[in-house]
Amino acid sequence: MQVMRHVLRAMAPVPLFVVLLSMWAYNHFESFAKMRERLSSWMRAPKDTMRAEDEADEAAVKQDAASREGQAPEAPASERPMSATNILLAKDKAKEEAEAAQAADDGEDVPFEVTLPPEPEPQPEEVAPVVAADKDEHAENAEDQVAFEVKESQDEEVLTKAQLDDLTQEFGPFDPTLDLPKFQLPNIDKLADHGDGKHRVTAEELDVNKDNIIRTLQNFKIEVDRISAEVGPTVTLYEIVPAPGVRISKIKNLEDDIALSLAALGIRIIAPIPGKGTIGIEVPNSNPDVVSMRTLIASEKFQNSDAELPIALGKTISNETYVFDMAKMPHLLMAGATGQGKSVGLNAMLVSMLYRRHPSTLKFVLVDPKKVELTLYNKIVRHYLAQLPDSEDPIITDTSKVVSTLNSLCVEMDQRYELLKAAQCRNIKEYNAKFAKRKIIPGLADGHPDNGKDIHRLGHHYMPYIVLVVDEFADLIMTAG
Repeated sequence: MQVMRHVLRAMAPVPLFVVLLSMWAYNHFESFAKMRERLSSWMRAPKDTMRAEDEADEAAVKQDAASREGQAPEAPASERPMSATNILLAKDKAKEEAEAAQAADDGEDVPFEVTLPPEPEPQPEEVAPVVAADKDEHAENAEDQVAFEVKESQDEEVLTKAQLDDLTQEFGPFDPTLDLPKFQLPNIDKLADHGDGKHRVTAEELDVNKDNIIRTLQNFKIEVDRISAEVGPTVTLYEIVPAPGVRISKIKNLEDDIALSLAALGIRIIAPIPGKGTIGIEVPNSNPDVVSMRTLIASEKFQNSDAELPIALGKTISNETYVFDMAKMPHLLMAGATGQGKSVGLNAMLVSMLYRRHPSTLKFVLVDPKKVELTLYNKIVRHYLAQLPDSEDPIITDTSKVVSTLNSLCVEMDQRYELLKAAQCRNIKEYNAKFAKRKIIPGLADGHPDNGKDIHRLGHHYMPYIVLVVDEFADLIMTAG
């Protein structure tokens, strides 16, 4: 084993030598090829060449010995015997000379012709300097001869406001109420009067409630720095400012205890009141006031509202009329238990719109499966109610006709979207305002898919709001869904 180890250790450099030799052959391919060719030619050399090489070696040895002894003069270089390497080099040189001579002989047979350009005709001496001067002048003034023009932007002509309003000044703004010029909005005297709406909460009731609230909070070790009361038509709001260090959640957890001490049906704790640094406790009044529809309609806030579809829904805790715009909340779902005032709120919405909108700007589609909630609105069928041409009753009570009515409303909505697109408006308010200023010419709508059909055969027109009211929506879904 030791002998084998020594042998392997001695042969270890061999693979490295082979790798280095391969790398050198790859990087010096031409030298390696020439060396290989010479080596192969030397291996294929005939015996005469080998014998000549041996004789040359013997002659060289003798000559060396003679030169050492000084007996024979040195032979000239032409008479010296050639070694095998010199013989091979001489053969390669002779071969190259023969190939060069053959190439020269072959080149003599190839025709070679040189065509020289014709000599230019002599120019008169007077013309030459003039042409040169013109070329130099053209080269010097090349930049000056390039056309360069600066175009100034011109402002577009802007029409004045008077020019824009020429059409409006000539015909006046469009008034949709001229379709029914003798129509008058309902009088406020048609609504019942339920009193002046003054508060009926006595000072004794306010003091008792205040003492009960403070006593209940002190029982739970909650100190109060200040307390105030704001009386509303049906609810009184008690605002308390707790002492520093009192947690709001601790007061909110006492809702049932405070209701028990006040002997109230139920209270509501607002902790904290938005925009104030107080905590509110709403307590129902023992004798609530009646918030009449007459006081809401006659309020200044409702009459001067700029909403498209103003709705007076009631009064706030601070006894202010609450008005909102139905056009900004087009999808409204009213839910609640029996007796919570759903029908009252629905009637308040319908009455609010009837007191502010002309029939040319508002239409209703009423669905009443119970046949008792909305039947009193049959009297406005000639002005406000919209119905299908083949329908008999102005108020839809048959659930089988509800689906066809809703589908027709969807078709109307799609057609209106096409008109809004053609007029470059986003909603009915912008469209009607643009139409009233006569910036949309009535007539055929260019490119409208329903051009010449149904209600849109006249193209652009003033769009009234369409309000769909469905009573008992859950029952409708179960029966006709």
